[in-house]
This record gives sequence, structure tokens and C-alpha cells, in this order.
Amino acid sequence: MDRRTTIDLHGGEAPRDLRVHSASDAARYLGIPEATIRSWVLGRKPYGARAEGLLESTTFLADHGLGKRLGESLRSHGLTVESHLGEDADDLDWPSQAGTRGWVVLTKDKANSRGRPEIRAIESARVRMFTLASGHRTGEEMAQLFVENLWNMGRFLKDHPAPFIARISRQGIILVYPRAKPGA
Repeated sequence: MDRRTTIDLHGGEAPRDLRVHSASDAARYLGIPEATIRSWVLGRKPYGARAEGLLESTTFLADHGLGKRLGESLRSHGLTVESHLGEDADDLDWPSQAGTRGWVVLTKDKANSRGRPEIRAIESARVRMFTLASGHRTGEEMAQLFVENLWNMGRFLKDHPAPFIARISRQGIILVYPRAKPGA
């Protein structure tokens, strides 16, 4: 005699008639990262706690030169973005504000990574900065480039302690400062 137990998971309803919830709804309900839900659905190990999870707990400071679209785009991906230091923020003063708050700086201003006083200010404030390889893009193109590199940025933040300056391009992320020591 075959003794199999049948468990009714759907309360008598056909599975196709059940309401479907989005991954973000499920994540909010369960209180876990959306990346974890997606990995369960796709049958992969969750990587959210490593890269995306770090981004969820990170506040980004978007330089005014990047435009409003970047902040809107990153917020639509569930990230926290500040942009209130203003156009007149001095290149030697804002690093201490960003560093004290632990914010990750997003900019297209390469001047911040060239001059010695700016580098010293970034270093002493322990700023983590991502800058675009080419600032000659529309606001939408810049936002898209940052969004395309969110996972890479999460990995980079996990693997590189502050302070650093990294350049983002279509090919990925390159560490600009501090440079590796010869022979290291």
C-alpha cells in the first residue's frame, strides 16, 4: 500500500489563479533585501548581502554637476542620495562634510582627483569617491552609467577601504587613488 501525503499549498485554488507579488513587495514584507528574493526565484545563492546590501545602507553625495536625473535614477533603485552641499561648496571643504557623514561621493569633476590640496583633503576626510571617466555626457547618460555600475560599485566599496578615488567607465571601475606601490 502506497502511503503518500499530499499537502495543499494553495488552499484548494489552482496556482495560476493566485495573486502574484513583485520581488520588491515580498522583500518589504519579509524584511530582507530584494536581491535575496530574486536569487531564490532564480535558484542562485544570494549575493545581496555582499554588494547590493552594502549599497542599500550607503548614502551617496551626488555632485551638483551630475544633474537631477542621477539622484532620481539612483533613488528609483532604492538608494539614498543627498545633493545639498551646493554649487559653491569649496573643493577643500566638502570632503570633510562627506567623510564625517560616511557618504560616498559621485562626481564628474576630475579636478578633485588632480591637485595635491584636494587629494590631501579627500585623504584626511577618508572620502570614498567615484568619478566619471568622461564628464562630457548628458545627465541621462551619466545616470545610466552609474546605474549600470551599481553592482561593481558595491563590490568596489566592499573590497577597498577609504580613502579612495575610482573612475567609472563603460568598461568598469579603475582605482585612481591611492595608486598601487611598485612591486606590491
